[in-house]
Formats: sequence, C-alpha cells, structure tokens
Amino acid sequence: FFFKQLTAYDISLGLVGSEMCIRDSPNPFNAQTTISFDLLQAAHVSLYINDAAGRIIHLFFEESQMGKGLYSYSWNGESYSSGVYFMTIQAKVDDYLPVVYSRKMIYLK
Repeated sequence: FFFKQLTAYDISLGLVGSEMCIRDSPNPFNAQTTISFDLLQAAHVSLYINDAAGRIIHLFFEESQMGKGLYSYSWNGESYSSGVYFMTIQAKVDDYLPVVYSRKMIYLK
C-alpha cells in the first residue's frame, strides 16, 4: 500500500482552493467593503484587518471553528484614515501548520 503524505501546499488547496477565493469588493473602497472567502473544508479560522505598519486594527474572529462554505463580512473603515490596509485570513486544519493569505485593500475617503 502507498500512502500520500499531505504537504502544506495540499492543505492550503484543500482549505481555500487558491488566493482568488479570498476577495473584497469594492476595492478601492469608500467607507465600507465586503470581505468574502470560501472554505473547502472545516478549519479553525482567524480573520482580521492590518494597517500598513502590520498592527491588527480590526479582529473579526480568532481561531473560530468554521465549517466548509462561503462566508462574507463587512468592514466599515470610516473611523480610519485613507490608505492601504490588508485583510488577512488564517486557517488551520488538525495538527498542520496554519495557512495564511493576505490581500491589499485601498481605502479612499
């Protein structure tokens, strides 16, 4: 019998398919944007917004158990200045290292 050992790459493909499964719309945005992602299997997930200095300025949730499916969250940036921000999603399955994706968002007032 041959068993395939899963790599971190295999796990990342099983979680979100590819970077294109994580998106925000509109981008650039004025005041509010919607962040969407598609989990292809259950995972412990964290979703947050970072400023350009890397500080977490908004935490949606941290290590929350989520089932597979499409998720959408709105972020209102009115209390922040115009500039570049990053949405970051981290997903972890079982004892594998977490998979982390970040995408740039541009906020224009």
